Amino acid sequence: MDKLNVIVCVDDMHAEEGYGCPDDTQTHLLNELNKEYGVQVTLFIPSNYHSKYPISENKEWVDFWKRKKWIELAAHGCYHDVFKYTRQQIGECEFYELNYEEAVDRVELMMTEWDLVNHTPRGFRFPGWQCTPDSAKAVSNVFDYLAIHSQINNSIRFTGKAKIFRGDQSIVNTESVQIWNHGVVFQSHIAGKVNDNNWTDSNYENFRAILNALIKNYELNFLRYEELCEIF
Repeated sequence: MDKLNVIVCVDDMHAEEGYGCPDDTQTHLLNELNKEYGVQVTLFIPSNYHSKYPISENKEWVDFWKRKKWIELAAHGCYHDVFKYTRQQIGECEFYELNYEEAVDRVELMMTEWDLVNHTPRGFRFPGWQCTPDSAKAVSNVFDYLAIHSQINNSIRFTGKAKIFRGDQSIVNTESVQIWNHGVVFQSHIAGKVNDNNWTDSNYENFRAILNALIKNYELNFLRYEELCEIF
């Protein structure tokens, strides 16, 4: 039976009730996936979500997730918000409105927050997927890998040191699974009003159905992105 690398990602984690706190339903569901299947998870975390949840003021929350050996903490922008444009215009695509100098400054601000909680994220995903060529260059020079969209970022030439991993398979799409040379990447959001791939009870069962179907044909090798980075 062929082995298949499986990467599970959760976006927008932050220290707000319902978005990955210890007693949240979403946290329980992720724990159950790990217990039942051995799922490893990469959490993409904004360092100061919507300017309200700086990780430097929520170190206990960060430490809660760091203690789980099957969890990776990765970067997902600073504010996960926009300031030159409105959310109605470009959503929360933070790096889509930044030139190179602005992006360098934003990354430095982001990494300062991470330094204050004694963690250096190896990977990064653009909030809302979008970026400019300049902001892509700024980010590529800092991280070991970038987790990007299979299509949205195709016009961007990434020139820095970061390894590039594509993949955006939804945890609720049971019709087809897109497999890359590095495996299949399941993307989700911890919660949110505009997303359909949040960790709800029904989506949890959908994802279990996907895994159970894959198990019939593959030996599933669950990896965090930081582990995948050592292989490719």
